[in-house]
Amino acid sequence: MMNKTSIKYLYKHTKRPKNGFPASVLDKITEECSQFHKISFDKDKMTIGALDDGNPFKYIRLTCINGFEIIDHVVAVVMHTGIIFLNNENGSIRIHFKKERQSVWSKIIQWFHHDCKCCPSMEQAKMEF
Repeated sequence: MMNKTSIKYLYKHTKRPKNGFPASVLDKITEECSQFHKISFDKDKMTIGALDDGNPFKYIRLTCINGFEIIDHVVAVVMHTGIIFLNNENGSIRIHFKKERQSVWSKIIQWFHHDCKCCPSMEQAKMEF
C-alpha cells in the first residue's frame, strides 16, 4: 500500500544511474509488467503497450525517468514530476503528480492579503515580478 510517506521516500531516494539503466533492470521491468501493461523499451523511450495511442503516458523518454522500484506487486516508475504505479495483480495504473511547493514570496503575499479585495490576485502579482 502506497501512502504519503512511501511516495515522499520514492521521490527523495530514487536516483537515476549515471550511465543509464542497465539492460538487466529494463528486462526485469519488462518481465514484471508483461501480463497486463506490455512494457517495452527502445533505445530512448519506454512504451506502455496497454494504453491507447492518444494517452500522454504511453511513451515516456528514459531521460525523464529517475528510476524503477518494485514494491510487492507494483512497479513504480519514478520521474521528477510524478510517479506511475503499475499494479501487476489487477492491471490498474495509478499516477501521482508531485505538488508544486509554494514559494516564500507567494506565502508572504497570501499571509498579508488573504481576503483583501483591493489587491491584485496571486497570478497578477507573479506577473509583475
